[in-house]
Amino acid sequence: DPARRVDEYPFQLSGGMKQRVMIAMALAGRPKLLIADEPTTALDVTIQAQVLQLLRDTQDKSDMGILLITHDLGVVAENAHRVGVMYAGQIVEQATREQLFAQPLHPYTQKLFAALPDASRRTLVSIPGSVPPLGSIQQGCRFAARCDLAWEKCREQTPEWTRVSSQQGVRCHLYEGQGAKAQEIGGEDKSVHSPEGVEPTLNLESCNLLLNVFDLRVHFPIRHGILQRVTGAVKAVDGVSLDIPVGRTLALVGESGCGKTTLGKAVLQLIAPTAGSVQFAGRELIGLKPRELRVQRAAMQMVFQDPYASLNPRMRVAEILEEGMSAMRIGGGSVSRQAHIDGLLDKVGLARTAKWRYPHEFSGGQRQRIAIARALAVSPKLLICDEPTSALDVSVQAQILNLLKELQQELKLGYLFITHNLAVVDYLAHEVCVMYLGRIVERGT
Repeated sequence: DPARRVDEYPFQLSGGMKQRVMIAMALAGRPKLLIADEPTTALDVTIQAQVLQLLRDTQDKSDMGILLITHDLGVVAENAHRVGVMYAGQIVEQATREQLFAQPLHPYTQKLFAALPDASRRTLVSIPGSVPPLGSIQQGCRFAARCDLAWEKCREQTPEWTRVSSQQGVRCHLYEGQGAKAQEIGGEDKSVHSPEGVEPTLNLESCNLLLNVFDLRVHFPIRHGILQRVTGAVKAVDGVSLDIPVGRTLALVGESGCGKTTLGKAVLQLIAPTAGSVQFAGRELIGLKPRELRVQRAAMQMVFQDPYASLNPRMRVAEILEEGMSAMRIGGGSVSRQAHIDGLLDKVGLARTAKWRYPHEFSGGQRQRIAIARALAVSPKLLICDEPTSALDVSVQAQILNLLKELQQELKLGYLFITHNLAVVDYLAHEVCVMYLGRIVERGT
């Protein structure tokens, strides 16, 4: 409804809607070069297809050049003519789309393809360690510390750019000289470990059903006139019923703006429901007094969609991760909490020294990993994940998905997993709900 949306403010739009507004702003000036930095990250697959088709049509009509920055290899496969693979501030491989997907050469590129979600794999291939800070490596290959094929030369001598063919080049010692060929990377997964320290706050042994939602409704009033009289309501969530057993994952998919995030917040009582019932571990949450609701907080956590808005910019990472433990009075003393924080950073692929930095010093993907670590810090029994991997490249996405899967198996965690990525759904979810205009229209395994 463009006529209605044009008079609204950004806070009234969903994450996907905000992204579409930014794309419209960029195209309004009819540019000759469009730099598209993750333009479809927050969009569902249907809107993503529409946006990408719009970019292609605009390019065909105006000969507009596009620098498409993305971690989504599916988007690359559909839209790119040439592809450059970047690691730690350096282009490590460049090729045509066809060449890159047929025969990736650099070990980093090969591992990115190996990390793509696949339901047939018990665990996904991920890259151990994390990207080094820019400027920290003065000699040698920047990927050497994480490469299975690295040898002494890789650590001592910086690889030069090697042109393998007229259309493909790579920065790797494996291809120097004549007849150099890539080796396949097995990609052993070393990223998943169980958390230590924090004890679960609820005993759910006798309760097989972790979350039960019945006929939940969240309506936002529409007001007009000087007296702001209510003339209608936006039915963001309209009669949703679902349940999540202990140790199971329910994926919630649907178009941007259909009410998925609002449903997740209403389950946690971050938004007051208009009507319905939300039972957690057999206890009704709607109507609880603030003090009673706080007792349940450690067992229910959420990873928000926007990593830029969900972290306090005035707090260091260590303070952000420790805040929940301090509020819930769990995790022991300061020393044991810091040890637990170090373990959490290891699990989400960040250096331990990162805990003394502020959120603005990290990229979007790194901020999302901090948000995930914050949610896991109090060992919740129910985790509502609102697009938790949308800002991550496939290797880090694999690390996070493996971590979530193993934590679920060991701690019997329940997940309400809100996502646009059907490949992630296929890998992680036990059941799937499809949401449209505030209602569940389909459910199945």
